[in-house]
Order: sequence, then C-alpha cells, then structure tokens
Amino acid sequence: MSGVKKALSGSQKRKIRKEKEYNINSKYAKLDNFLISASSSSCASASSSNARELDEQILEVKINPQEKNTVSDTSTNKDKLYLKKRNRKMKTKKQNLSRNYFAHYVGTPIDADLKEQILKLGPYQPEGNFQKDAKGRSFSSSYYNFISKAGQKIERKWICYSTRLHVAYYPVCWLFANRTNMYFKEAWCKGVNYWQGIPLKN
Repeated sequence: MSGVKKALSGSQKRKIRKEKEYNINSKYAKLDNFLISASSSSCASASSSNARELDEQILEVKINPQEKNTVSDTSTNKDKLYLKKRNRKMKTKKQNLSRNYFAHYVGTPIDADLKEQILKLGPYQPEGNFQKDAKGRSFSSSYYNFISKAGQKIERKWICYSTRLHVAYYPVCWLFANRTNMYFKEAWCKGVNYWQGIPLKN
C-alpha cells in the first residue's frame, strides 16, 4: 500500500499554484526594486558629489577671492571644456542610439553610460513580419509572452529581436553577463536565429 500515490485535491492544487505564483511575483518585485534602487542611488551619489564640489568652490571664493581668480581660472576652464565635450558626446550618443541598438553594439565593449541609456530605452520588441530561414521558420511576436501554468499571460520583457541582424537576444545577458564564468553561453549575447524549439527562459 505504500507504493500508491494519493492524488491532491483541487484546493490543495490551487494552494500550491498560488504559492508558486507568489514566489515568482516576489522575485520579480525584488529584481525591479534592485534595478530602481541601483539607478536612483547612482543618480543621488552623482548629484551629492556635484553639490559638494559647488559648496567647496563657493567657500574658496569667500575665503580667498583674489587667489581664486588667478590660480583656479585655468582649472575651471579645463573643467568647463571637459564638461562641454562630455555633454556633446552624450548628446550624439543619444541621437545615434536607436531602438535597434543591438545591431550597432554587439561584440563591442559598452561603457556604463551607454548601458544606462539602453536600459532606459526598454526592450526592443518589434511586431510584424520576421525574416524566414531556409526551412520557412521565423521568429514570432508570440515569443514576447507566455502563458503560466495558472493560465495568466506574462510578458517576457527580457527577450528582444534585432530587425537588422534577424536574431533574438537577451539584453541583460548581453550587457551584464560574466563572460569568464565556466557556464557562460554566448548564444544569447550574440543572438539566436534557430527558430525550431527555441529555448526561451520563463
């Protein structure tokens, strides 16, 4: 009799399903909170350091007005030139950064500012006709969603498609993957274009 498996009742199955959904939702909430807090803390630290520098400059002017005018004019001018150049570079990067950014930057190192801009743009999930391979298979916009075991439609915001390269990719893997890890798989960083049984992460 010990080999007989007792079937779960409907209420037990619903309870287990709710627990799984709760665990999944709590993990996504933690990830969202982490991403939001990381970006806001970096902005806050940058603004506080700028405010500190400004306070120091004002204090120096009050203490030594003559020395400030003669000695630090050159350093102030250098700082202004540096900031102008940096702002100009940032503007051109923003102008050049299109929604189909993956095709431009795949395989090249990406600095933190550009990563931040890419994340602000959000996932690139175009709709429409996708290029077919030799066997007549193609990417489908249905890959952007999946149906959970509970029957809920859940968006896969972590999968994107490059219309220039005709590949699917995970931006998080592409931007933040530890490429020295022994389990690292380059496919989702460079893009995948085999459409039969595509291994999508849920």
